[in-house]
Amino acid sequence: MKRLFALLILAFLLTACGGEGETTESAASEVTTEPVTEAATEKPKTEKLKTEKPKTEKPQTEAPETEGSATREQKAALKKAENYLDLMAFSDEGLREQLAFEDFPQDAIDYAMENIMVDWNEQARKKAEDYLQLDMGMSDQSLYDQLIFEGFSEEQVQYAMDNLPE
Repeated sequence: MKRLFALLILAFLLTACGGEGETTESAASEVTTEPVTEAATEKPKTEKLKTEKPKTEKPQTEAPETEGSATREQKAALKKAENYLDLMAFSDEGLREQLAFEDFPQDAIDYAMENIMVDWNEQARKKAEDYLQLDMGMSDQSLYDQLIFEGFSEEQVQYAMDNLPE
């Protein structure tokens, strides 16, 4: 159910942000065609919020592979990943899933994920703020659980929770 909810939000945000028509249609079709399974309706296990500040992950700073060695499809996957991150926050897992949904082959997805410049802690924080801006009245535990469900690591989620505005 939360996955369906997350996909509905994705479709809404892409539509509201004036994203590419292809992207909006893809997100909408995923929402309407994905069967709801028993696993999808199970609530993720909750964990107590940690009070200690985690070590923050540094953004990837290594230079990407030279573009000359990349295929056209690998470059396209990288560009699509950058475009998605310009529109909204994603976890590593969520972005990989979205690129797979766009029918990129695994080697192109791997190339994009290895060469994209992104701070996953900040992505978790931005995603948390997106939920709070929707004014859905989420408790801290519900927000924590939702971010875990979306594929952020516990450390990334804790960073987000520790860095939300009051």
